Amino acid sequence: MKSKIILVLILSIAFVFRLVLAPKIFNGDLLSQADWGEYVAYRGPMNLYSQNVWVFYWPNHPPLTNIYYGFCFDVFKELSLRLHQSVLLFKKIHIYSRPYFDFVSSFDLRVSPGVPFSLGYMLSLKLFPILADIVFGLVIFILAINNKQNAYKYVLAYLFLPFSWYLSSLWGQTDQLAFLFVFIAFLLVLKYPFWSIILFFVGGSLKPTSIFLVPLYLFILYKSKPKYLFVFWGILFCLILNYFIFTSFTDEGFPKFTFERLLPRLFDKPSRLTTNSFNFWHMFVLQRNVASNTVVFIFSGKVWSLILLSILNIFAFLKFKMLNFKSIAFALFTVSFGSWFFATEMLDRYAFAGIVSGLALTIYYPKLFKYWILISFIFWINLFRGWWYPGQLHLLQNLLEWNNYSIGFLLSLTNFLVYIRMVWLVAREN
Repeated sequence: MKSKIILVLILSIAFVFRLVLAPKIFNGDLLSQADWGEYVAYRGPMNLYSQNVWVFYWPNHPPLTNIYYGFCFDVFKELSLRLHQSVLLFKKIHIYSRPYFDFVSSFDLRVSPGVPFSLGYMLSLKLFPILADIVFGLVIFILAINNKQNAYKYVLAYLFLPFSWYLSSLWGQTDQLAFLFVFIAFLLVLKYPFWSIILFFVGGSLKPTSIFLVPLYLFILYKSKPKYLFVFWGILFCLILNYFIFTSFTDEGFPKFTFERLLPRLFDKPSRLTTNSFNFWHMFVLQRNVASNTVVFIFSGKVWSLILLSILNIFAFLKFKMLNFKSIAFALFTVSFGSWFFATEMLDRYAFAGIVSGLALTIYYPKLFKYWILISFIFWINLFRGWWYPGQLHLLQNLLEWNNYSIGFLLSLTNFLVYIRMVWLVAREN
């Protein structure tokens, strides 16, 4: 009972801490997402991707993600109603709290001329990544308890080190939410393949970066020798669900919408070896924008990326010995962090899956924890670089900008050495 109370207290403090941070800043990415979600909430998803007049940026996120943004607007309207009802109730029973009443009054108002959306809507967009953080903390705690580790150390590391709350509470990105579904899919794949397939589909539909984990997931699914009927029904359910999701956005027909409308929007990004990521390619280009089709020793960067990713997956397959989550955690970290490190077109926050997988791996190999702390800290620095929030960290900003961003080479090299060290220490035991 005592341990449950302590856990609830930790999770509650982490949740409140994130809620306090949430109104502090709104990244420009969140403004585009708010614009798309408002469109879906008011007009429905139909023709979202053919609409070319936008305040910020045209939609380049998957259909399910935009449905989620619209759902956040509905959540905002429901929260607004309940908050105003609570004010009436408090006044009725003669409870007066000026700060609370002021907050409720501002909930429906626009944040600022630069953020032309209501405060409540912007906070609702951050709410689910924050909740995903709390669920991740609970999952990490359960994994540690089941493996007789100091569970509080791991849950505190996840919930209070800056990499998690910086991404969810300040930036408001969906990486936590999307990877939560994928992570649980890997947890369930051995015993519940039907539900695992659906969860993986949902996570991948929210954040397509999970595509790097598809070969590993299929390999583990095959190794587990599931009943093929469960696999068939799981895949069929996902295909039907995907069809209804896609067709809700268009009346042009499924194939035309997918290949002529949706995919060009999703991949309408500059071709770069790396984008603000302390990964392999950053060591060579630093701040320069170099196209991913640039030839590097015979092959282009994209081809080298495919070669390296193939080697990573083959290595993970060969080292997969036991059908348990210990083996899955090692393979998941090897592929997820390695894919971010060696693939082209990577953004900084795409390393999140590798960071969380790395923490799960340290539960089974506690001696790796000190290495994980280092890469999680570099990940947070990577998120800070370019956004430069909070501005009070000007000394860190000056360091990162020093000598034309040269420090990025050392941070990328450190990521590489720590990653190789962690993989090697586990691999030599298997």
